[in-house]
Amino acid sequence: MSGRSVGILTILLVALGLLFWFTKDAKEQSRIAEEADKKVFAFAPGDVQSITITRGDNTPVTARQQNGEWSVVEPYPLKAESLRLKRMAETIATLASDRTLDISPSDFPEYGLDKPALTLEFEAGGKTNRIDFGGMAPTQDHRYARLDEGPVLLLRSEAFSELNARLQDLRDRSIVEAGPAGVTRFEFAWTSRDDKGNPKESVPVVVEKRDDGRWYMVKPVEGAAQQEMVQNLASMLAQMPGRDYVDAPESLADYGLAPQKARITAWTGPDSAPQTVYIGGLAKTGEKDGLYAKREDAPAVFVVEPGFVQHFPQSPDSYLARTLLTYPASDMRKLHYTAGTTEIVLENDPKKGWTMTQPAVEMTDQENASEFIAALKDLPVLEFLPSPPDPAMLEPNTWSMDITLKDGKTFPIVVGKSTAEGDYYAIQDTGMPARVPAKQVEDLKVEPFFFQDKLIFDFPQDKITRFVLELDGLRYIFERVGRDWLVREPANKRWESQGDMLSLLRALSPVYALGLEPAGMDPARTGLDKPVLTIEASAAATARLERDMVYGPLSVGVPSEGDSQQRYASVVGRSEVYRVPQFIVDAVREALKGVREAQ
Repeated sequence: MSGRSVGILTILLVALGLLFWFTKDAKEQSRIAEEADKKVFAFAPGDVQSITITRGDNTPVTARQQNGEWSVVEPYPLKAESLRLKRMAETIATLASDRTLDISPSDFPEYGLDKPALTLEFEAGGKTNRIDFGGMAPTQDHRYARLDEGPVLLLRSEAFSELNARLQDLRDRSIVEAGPAGVTRFEFAWTSRDDKGNPKESVPVVVEKRDDGRWYMVKPVEGAAQQEMVQNLASMLAQMPGRDYVDAPESLADYGLAPQKARITAWTGPDSAPQTVYIGGLAKTGEKDGLYAKREDAPAVFVVEPGFVQHFPQSPDSYLARTLLTYPASDMRKLHYTAGTTEIVLENDPKKGWTMTQPAVEMTDQENASEFIAALKDLPVLEFLPSPPDPAMLEPNTWSMDITLKDGKTFPIVVGKSTAEGDYYAIQDTGMPARVPAKQVEDLKVEPFFFQDKLIFDFPQDKITRFVLELDGLRYIFERVGRDWLVREPANKRWESQGDMLSLLRALSPVYALGLEPAGMDPARTGLDKPVLTIEASAAATARLERDMVYGPLSVGVPSEGDSQQRYASVVGRSEVYRVPQFIVDAVREALKGVREAQ
């Protein structure tokens, strides 16, 4: 193809592209103009100042906008679901008529306009407009509507669905208006009747959330509250919506609200006004039961979830935290334990877990550490005692703990001496004196070894290719070739049965320590200067194992001074001296009986 032909072809392609673009743009401009022609109103959504909705014969509902926020003003004032009303204002401002029909008023019954399904009146741009929505058009995607006593329009059905809102759809269905702070204080009281039949409230239970983010009982007793129970009720007050509203109840007695069963008054900040909710009787609503409730400042009765009642206080001190440790275990970062001369420090890294740093150890038993913290968290209070505590109750103490939280706050928990009943005096983390049960206190009396990782020697039995041990000064070297274990040292020896070698491996992996000795013990005293038994296992490098692995050596010394069925032991890489079962030495001696002269 010549250069001239290529040039002509290029010009034609450019021309066709421009023609396509201009055609597409013209069509788009035409569509936009057509949509604009269909618009019923010229104002913007923000210009809509009020909306009155009348659904058939129902009571009209009026909502009004001020500074961008909507509220319901009729049939009575209440906070509105502002986002829903903003959507309605946008729907009104963007209403589009696909056709204008010339229909005689005498024919209105045929189009459902004699008794409109929905009448909408609204103020926008200084003018009041009215739209009556009639029946559905035969295509089922439009409705007949009449604008301001004028022509009949054909409006889209989805606009009708958005605008056909009930009071329940428009109201803010929060039980209380919580705001960003949520519920920060509430007062609860049960209601009964006195001897004369008059309503009588129980002693109010008052709880509040303080600057540390925790809940505390204020009345009728003071102290840390059960955090989860109280927070659940506060969250339900702030977040749980009401349902099945009855806007004009004939008699509150029909709903168990004359008088109410209970009263909850909530505050949502230090300077907030109190908001009161009354709780009534059981609501049998068919598919889903609940409890009737009513706000003090509104006539409507509504239903709340039945689970609400599970968080109500059943006695004046129900909310009082009845454990010695009231803070979440997950907030703990350090624990300093003292019992007599025993001192233990545990430190918690949220990612790595607990580490015993005093006395320092190579490995910490995570399971035992978690078990200890869980037992501490569950240590119950049997009874609170008068404050301030009598110092004589705590001297000498059984154990004490200084606990540091993630925010740096440190507080003590103290268990003192036993009571006449056999329990123990104690001080809760709030400083309140208490009585706690003996068994749980005794269970928390521990030594450092409890937190020590007990596994001191282990190897993968199926991966080991070389095994070296020395017993009573005699050295043995075993190597695996294929599936069989060979005796390399002493010379001219063999296994009578491969099962004896497997028994030896099983006896020595894993090895768990039975106890931990004090630091600095003389090796001559433990026999670890000249061990009775040393064990070392090796695994050769493979495709999966980049290099040779060596496990041990584990050294076993003389029998323990306190128990002849235990021996002192140590492991290379660890500074501690352990006690291990005598069984290890016995098992090695028994297995080596299977080493015989080679034939």
